[in-house]
Amino acid sequence: MQNKVLILAALLFTGCGPDRVTEYSCHGTFVTRVDKGATSQFFYGTYAQASGQPAVVETHYPGFDGLMDAYLTFKGKQVEIQPAGGYFETKTPHKNLSITDRDNSVFPDWLDSIRSDMSHTVYLAANLEYETKRNQQYRSGVKATTVQVGFLSSF
Repeated sequence: MQNKVLILAALLFTGCGPDRVTEYSCHGTFVTRVDKGATSQFFYGTYAQASGQPAVVETHYPGFDGLMDAYLTFKGKQVEIQPAGGYFETKTPHKNLSITDRDNSVFPDWLDSIRSDMSHTVYLAANLEYETKRNQQYRSGVKATTVQVGFLSSF
């Protein structure tokens, strides 16, 4: 019993969880998120389109805080990731998926402006249950669908 408690505590504090694939879609444009432990990779397109392709954006969130949060905004076929916490890195540049870093002096105003209309924006978090609750609260118009949970061999 003590071993099970230690394993559960280790999983909670390292940010590790099951491997998971989530597709975010808005008006026919898709971004796929692949979670492996404390790493999330983002791909432009559906899961089927992204399989075997290099990640466009990657973020790591190991350690005690396991911090990763951002906003994914769809602007037609263009999609921007606006980090709010954690380190995001472009791995393979893509013309339709990019990281947008707003200066700390303008980020709060930008955040206030999108919270009144989240029809094309979805909040991203390391904890997908928390992410879902926040997006329901903000009334996000972006659809998030979990397409696979378990060990991922195709990525």
